[in-house]
Amino acid sequence: CIRRTLRAGLNMGLAGFAYWTADVFGLDGKTTPETHMRYAQWALLAPIARYFVRPTYEDDTRFPWSHGPQAEANFGKYTELRYRLLPYYYALAWEAYRTGLPIMRPLLLEFQSDARLADVWDQVMLGSRLMLAPVIEQGATLRRIVLPGATGEVWHDFWTGDTFEGGREIEYAAPLDRLPLLVRGGTLLPMLAHAPQHIAD
Repeated sequence: CIRRTLRAGLNMGLAGFAYWTADVFGLDGKTTPETHMRYAQWALLAPIARYFVRPTYEDDTRFPWSHGPQAEANFGKYTELRYRLLPYYYALAWEAYRTGLPIMRPLLLEFQSDARLADVWDQVMLGSRLMLAPVIEQGATLRRIVLPGATGEVWHDFWTGDTFEGGREIEYAAPLDRLPLLVRGGTLLPMLAHAPQHIAD
């Protein structure tokens, strides 16, 4: 379940674990096209992306192509995004080493003066600059998002470039192939132009 896994991971971050992981698609139970796509969207961006499969005679629903071209394209899209973000992940790894801050963290850790965020566990910060709001409701194509920050702070939609003022809530359009992903205003996000085909030591 995305809810339980996400909450457990954020608690581990608060306990001092910079690196934690969730099995992409979850550990137990067969996936549906929807769970396959929604789970991959956030788990592939976790501090460690761990792709868990089973023998096909036991479960043939966990491959990128298990549910057809749309699910396969979704898996490829978020795998590529993770690899393009490698410079950002390297910076976060260095920050974790130097300060102990987790790579993926709850909003309340990053915005400690915003009391609205104390109970928000289904949105997460990837470092201090990117916010993920995974879709966790079955069948949902809209996602309510609480935007941190005081008046004057802004957030930009990673996919469209749309801008939203901080300190309020929005309804975010989240079709099945889109992870709600927002970039904090003023960010210079280091990204590779293309996903590398291998990573050098």
